[in-house]
Amino acid sequence: MSDKNAGFEPDALPAAEATALSALSTLEPLGALTIDMQEAIRRGNAELIYADERAVFLRHSCGVFMLWCADVPSGERALDEQKKRLADGADEYLGMFLCVAHGEAAKQAVLGKTKLTVETPCIQFCRFSKEKLPMKNIGSIRQLTLSDLDEVNAHYDMGEGHNERAISAGLVYGLELDGKLAGFIGMHPEGSVGMLEVFPEYRRMGLGTELESFMHNLHIERGWIPYGHVYTDNAASLEMQAKFGLTRSNDLIWWTFPPDDESEADK
Repeated sequence: MSDKNAGFEPDALPAAEATALSALSTLEPLGALTIDMQEAIRRGNAELIYADERAVFLRHSCGVFMLWCADVPSGERALDEQKKRLADGADEYLGMFLCVAHGEAAKQAVLGKTKLTVETPCIQFCRFSKEKLPMKNIGSIRQLTLSDLDEVNAHYDMGEGHNERAISAGLVYGLELDGKLAGFIGMHPEGSVGMLEVFPEYRRMGLGTELESFMHNLHIERGWIPYGHVYTDNAASLEMQAKFGLTRSNDLIWWTFPPDDESEADK
């Protein structure tokens, strides 16, 4: 939120901005667990559906819903607001194709109110430091274009159209060695850092660290807090985040989706 609001009480601000500030005051003490929700609000990408001191429920501009709640009943009350919004159009998924549940209570609320299902839980990591990371200047890093799509698709599968949309939006960067693409990293539509892939013949050369450092520095330059989700069973990624000294969430998050929906977040 802008410093222009410093010293103003929420009641003196426009309703939408006051609600955003109130939601942030609830989410910020939770640290890394809700950093994606916090950043969605700060970057102007959040439509707040429900917010009080016990629950925050929002819809990201990309269409992903996000819920945190202190307990299951509070989460269910928040989800009831979505049902009211849909009125007669409410379905067994409450109109949500993806909902990120932050913590066990949020997961139970989503599963209790909808027929959405869950995948392997994730740990959320973020970097609160504003200091840029050192780069080793290995090769050259450039923004990828649709001419790189076939190569990206050959190494990374996130479902039909995902890679094309990410590249078209300017969210994917590749590292080249001797003029050849050796790996890439990107941002998912809801803001998380991911899509990290180093091609087999270029591994164990520090390229993954170089790409992640680049992406974190890009976020810091924009005044953003970089964050990402890692599956609890992804030992290699968990080790890499630990090496980066990132702050990890003190509870798990779950991506929930319709049973026949194969969409998954990159971890």
